[in-house]
Amino acid sequence: MAKYTVHYSCGHPGTVQLVGKESDRERRIEWLEREGLCPDCYKARKDAEHAAENAAAAEANRNLSALEGTPKQVAWAESIRAKALASKGNQVPEHKMPADLAERMKPWGLTAEDAAERMKRLNDGLREVRSRLERQTSAKWWIDNRERVDFKVLDAYRDLDKEIFGDVYERREREKAEAAERKAE
Repeated sequence: MAKYTVHYSCGHPGTVQLVGKESDRERRIEWLEREGLCPDCYKARKDAEHAAENAAAAEANRNLSALEGTPKQVAWAESIRAKALASKGNQVPEHKMPADLAERMKPWGLTAEDAAERMKRLNDGLREVRSRLERQTSAKWWIDNRERVDFKVLDAYRDLDKEIFGDVYERREREKAEAAERKAE
């Protein structure tokens, strides 16, 4: 282990302990001088990033119900909730019925009214999932589900789509299979 004096990219000098091959040490020193921050500047940058994240979380959580839990849980959960509700996987897309959807649904026995009603059910279901997320006030729940909460609406979309249009998909697959059998004969 050797100690080296480096001039970090932020302009501050410092001493670092490096181990390994000399070529690896030299590369590390070059990187520290080109891109590395001294420990004080690195900490200041991380503190500023956390402050910005906390401010964004507070802004995002302003119109939501207060979370319940210990102060430490609430602080962590607010950050998780803000990121989760802002994620693309939790946005509620408004599925409009394409002009030709009724025409495309005719072969599977759906009328334009039935297709429109199913699209409305899909949209309403997605809004309800989003609303349930927004109403979740347990800090513990947000922390426990932090790894899988970013795609709750998207996951619900897949489930609702199967539930609402499942008969159409089954009929379509059945007709494809029958057509393939006829072609094979």
